[in-house]
Amino acid sequence: MPEKSIDPRIELGRRLAAHRNARKLTVDGLAAVANLDVSNIRKIEAGSNPRLVTLLKIAGVLEVDLAELFRDIDPYALEGGDRPTKVSEVDERFWRPRDRIA
Repeated sequence: MPEKSIDPRIELGRRLAAHRNARKLTVDGLAAVANLDVSNIRKIEAGSNPRLVTLLKIAGVLEVDLAELFRDIDPYALEGGDRPTKVSEVDERFWRPRDRIA
């Protein structure tokens, strides 16, 4: 049985915390410099679903590229209604007739 991938939100939170710790910043320090609430940083590091602008602010403060933060994160590890459907699995009725390529 294949190994189950970790929830992308948890992995992203772990990566952000690792970068923060590598920069020797406290949660309070990162929140102050990024002009964010401390509880917001804690929630993100614990695996909540952050807004894009919040991620951009944190990545900017930590001087880390967003591509690096998301590298090898599996979007299909999300569960339930959050899990994306692959375009190859989309029902034909959602395609415009002339756009569907066999």
